[in-house]
Amino acid sequence: MKTAVHRMLLLLALVAVLALAGTHFALAQAKKDKRKPKDSTQRPATGKVFFQVYKDRGGKYRFRLKHGDKTLAISGVGFKDKADCQKVIASIRREASRATVEDKSTK
Repeated sequence: MKTAVHRMLLLLALVAVLALAGTHFALAQAKKDKRKPKDSTQRPATGKVFFQVYKDRGGKYRFRLKHGDKTLAISGVGFKDKADCQKVIASIRREASRATVEDKSTK
């Protein structure tokens, strides 16, 4: 189980690195869920990269990695506790700088 969680974190870190490098990921769920943050005063200025924590329809916590109004990546799983979601975000931020890029576009 610990290995699966570690692999998920590494995958999320890789997605974050690719997103920060300018690759834009728009996933189907992001298109479905057009809800805006509850408190618009906490929204960063356009052009900044930030994580947005939200509750999905099932009541689980998820996150989006955003650049301005564009969604770059979303969490693949929901978390029962907000603290668990925030721990994954912290792990991605910490590990993303060490992630490598595996280009499979030419294979």
